[in-house]
Amino acid sequence: MPDKKWILDLDDIHNRANEIKNSKAENFISDGLEYVLRFYDIINFDFRYERAFLRARHVENGQPYTHTSEIYYPPPHRTKPGRLNEAGFPFLYLSLTLDTALTEIGAQTGDILQISAYRPKDRPIKVGVIGEKYRASRGASGFLPREVTKKLLDIVNELEREDRKKAFAYLYPDLFFDEILRDPEAKQSEYLHSRILTKLIFEKQKDLDGIAYHSVASYGNKNIALPACKADELLGLENTVLVKVKKSYSYGLHDVAFLKAPKDIRLNGDIIW
Repeated sequence: MPDKKWILDLDDIHNRANEIKNSKAENFISDGLEYVLRFYDIINFDFRYERAFLRARHVENGQPYTHTSEIYYPPPHRTKPGRLNEAGFPFLYLSLTLDTALTEIGAQTGDILQISAYRPKDRPIKVGVIGEKYRASRGASGFLPREVTKKLLDIVNELEREDRKKAFAYLYPDLFFDEILRDPEAKQSEYLHSRILTKLIFEKQKDLDGIAYHSVASYGNKNIALPACKADELLGLENTVLVKVKKSYSYGLHDVAFLKAPKDIRLNGDIIW
């Protein structure tokens, strides 16, 4: 029998969500999101991933970067507001696949890019994940551990047997928060809603290292983002290589050619090509 859940009224949360999305007032957005978060359990787990996390960067004149600081997150004084980060507070944004990393930065045919791979150093990363409750309830989630997916299915099925509107109300915050994090037009408002939501998520779930979320640019794929301090503590650079996009196709597919790898990556951060 699933644990008892406190759930907002469906019409109430629907109206609140629309008011929050249409608002440009930071305090109103923050108060509204904080209220909805009270009724939302953030799924979190130790993320064990077989492959390295990837970051792509365009290079100038085909010349690779020569220091690790240039392939991590930007320095605070150059950090603009991002999807999850505030100005002056950099996050390290990573993708789970090469095609996602390339699509996220708008790679095109002929581009030369530096691809860097990162792995956890000592322990798995504890991530919070948004948007998976609804997907799990529809049998479309391959991201969560199996036992978590089963738990979510049990909760939704139990609520549906009682009242379909209760099941919808349980899933609604997950869909709402997922929409905020994936909004393709968010840059126009300097990511106001998603930055506030991220801040509140970290405040509510203080043991999180990062947030995993669905890619905006690459349908069906996922990214992970960590604050700079967590990236420094938990991730190590495994390798960095230079590649050329031979051809970019529709749907975020890229045919790439390997160009070269560094001879050495020194402890002081120098990359020797």
